[in-house]
Amino acid sequence: MNTDNGYSLIELLLGLLIISILLPSIFSLITQPLRLIRTAFQQQLMIQDHLFIDHIIRHDLSKTIHYAWTQNKLQLRQYDNTMVYYYINQKKLKRYQGNTRILTKQYLFNSFEYFSSPPHIIINSEFLPITIALP
Repeated sequence: MNTDNGYSLIELLLGLLIISILLPSIFSLITQPLRLIRTAFQQQLMIQDHLFIDHIIRHDLSKTIHYAWTQNKLQLRQYDNTMVYYYINQKKLKRYQGNTRILTKQYLFNSFEYFSSPPHIIINSEFLPITIALP
């Protein structure tokens, strides 16, 4: 009877050894796909913010009768005589029309450049540059 208990103890210890070896690999197999999903989701959010910024600037440009570039700010005068300003402050792209809105907090912006020939702006960010042709 003593030998049966000894074999059971050895089997139990071998089982625990096998589980302790397999458990970390099972944990990494579970967490790796979750990490990939999280990275893909973050990239999707950044692309959505990028497209939103591009869309809102183009939408404001479509309602613009005059634009000016002064002191690293894009000033847009719209049909109803309101002014819209786009500028970078503390590495965040901001839009001012009565109140200031930060357009995204997903990534930071490095520079806001205007080129006169052909007229276009380039907004350089940590993610991708945004290039928009001006009328």
